[in-house]
Amino acid sequence: MKIGFSRLIWYISPLLVISFAAIGLIRSNTKIAPDHYADRNIVAGCYTDLNGNHINLASGGTITVAGKEVGKYVLLSPVPGKHGYLVEASDLSLKMRESHLWGSRGDDSFFWDVDANRLKVVFAPANTLVFTKLDRCS
Repeated sequence: MKIGFSRLIWYISPLLVISFAAIGLIRSNTKIAPDHYADRNIVAGCYTDLNGNHINLASGGTITVAGKEVGKYVLLSPVPGKHGYLVEASDLSLKMRESHLWGSRGDDSFFWDVDANRLKVVFAPANTLVFTKLDRCS
């Protein structure tokens, strides 16, 4: 018995619909739930390091380095026994030239440790800068 292409599609289409629905359901359940995010106002503000580099985490979710908007961020809630607040920075590129931090739009993403007074910025290849929160932005 020979089955034509249209008849084959007719038999397979319910399986395709069920497969796509299952894939959509799995994908929707694997995303980070909104309760994993914390209020950005907890860490929003201006930070400086010992070399005079400045970084600003705006309450709207943008990151500014030396007065230039370079990326965006969200604040992840603490996980007991694992970590405190983490800044998930994305869409930026950071470089060190001598002791100066340079930022630009890019494709990199980072997780930075942050608390009420300190921001620890880590980026490739092996750079770590510790920023202290200022009372107010200048």
